[in-house]
Amino acid sequence: MAVLGTILVLLAVLTIHEFGHFVMCVRLGIPVKSLHLGIPIGPQLRFQLGKYPFTISLLPFGAAVVVDNEAMWRAPLWKRVLIMLAGPGANFFSVVIAGMIVSWSLAGALGGLAVIGVVAGVVIKFVAALIDGTIPLALAGSQVVGPVGIVAQGGELVASGKMELFSLFAMISVWLGLTNLLPIPGLDGGQVATNILVSLGMPRKWANTLTYACLGLLLVFILAITVRDIANLF
Repeated sequence: MAVLGTILVLLAVLTIHEFGHFVMCVRLGIPVKSLHLGIPIGPQLRFQLGKYPFTISLLPFGAAVVVDNEAMWRAPLWKRVLIMLAGPGANFFSVVIAGMIVSWSLAGALGGLAVIGVVAGVVIKFVAALIDGTIPLALAGSQVVGPVGIVAQGGELVASGKMELFSLFAMISVWLGLTNLLPIPGLDGGQVATNILVSLGMPRKWANTLTYACLGLLLVFILAITVRDIANLF
């Protein structure tokens, strides 16, 4: 059950991230072409989610919102930047919302618990666990792990009682949000950087080529880490 809970937490974090992009696209009038959950390899389940084609892949560790590229480029820079930052923003906001839900659920038993106290308690407990070695640094980011590694290590921590699902949700949410703000083409922060460069005169073709190349490398990197993590399970 702990592993299943960890998988659901990871999928929830990824879905929330892309939902942030999706909502901002809709709000700002950028057409959304399709929605995707999972790494786009192997068997895929396709169906219609409202007016949007939705695809679920065999490895459901990843998500994407595909928009009309030309409409995106025609939009003002500020709209594009808001759309790109909406994913990480949704991750950070979800931690606050989750903290509110936990605080409300505990309010009766504890006589009213402030949201900031819940979130701060999670952070303090997480840092303390890192210091005393209760939580392995690999999960915290000193060693690169893929989705399978996160599920395996996270499941062990939850099963052993060293970390609650809410703590795991908060940690992965913040990690995903911060990682996507890095100025690496293909990530949200990189997209912001390339769009700013295009607005300053860099050809769009260069930006697109750089983005697709980095996305390809990122996909290969994730697959390689996933294979390694699976091998480490045996």
